[in-house]
Amino acid sequence: MLLLPEDLPVDLGLLATALLHRHLLLVQSCVSRMNLTLNLRVREYFLVKKSIFTLIRKLLLLHNQVVSQTLRNRPLMLSMVQSADQVSSSAFIMRGGGPTVPLRSPL
Repeated sequence: MLLLPEDLPVDLGLLATALLHRHLLLVQSCVSRMNLTLNLRVREYFLVKKSIFTLIRKLLLLHNQVVSQTLRNRPLMLSMVQSADQVSSSAFIMRGGGPTVPLRSPL
């Protein structure tokens, strides 16, 4: 099972935005340079465009996997946290601890 941090979808969004920005810059450079190298630029543009959209597609698939995994594991994670809280509070009571009392009471 692949475990990824929860903030990864935000990073994927930023990466996808950067890739789209690069794509738009390539379009602009292809359109603005009407000279002898235009055919080369157009070929380069289509090769890079294909790789950019392939990357974006893979990033979106990874994002969907992370979201679905997070939603599936949320009840399990919540029960693990609750179990840890119960263990720590019972250990605290076994050591003779009780509710905390402030050192100074407000007047």
